Amino acid sequence: MPKRAVRSAKGETVDFDLLKIKSQIASAPKTTSVQAREDFIDQKFKRRLKKLKREVAKKVQTAEINVEPTMPDTEEENT
Repeated sequence: MPKRAVRSAKGETVDFDLLKIKSQIASAPKTTSVQAREDFIDQKFKRRLKKLKREVAKKVQTAEINVEPTMPDTEEENT
């Protein structure tokens, strides 16, 4: 079988056989152990996000907001 490695426009070697093998490996279905591990990590990440959102919401609720007008009221100037 001839090797299908060529040079790209940038001068890098591109091996099409290797790219085909890598794409086949990436598209292969995941095993049950891999899927279970990914689900565990996703659930852990979701819990962490929920906790952070609650903490931020508490900080926003407890923060005092002092808003003062930056421009003078134009109605007072006209009178």
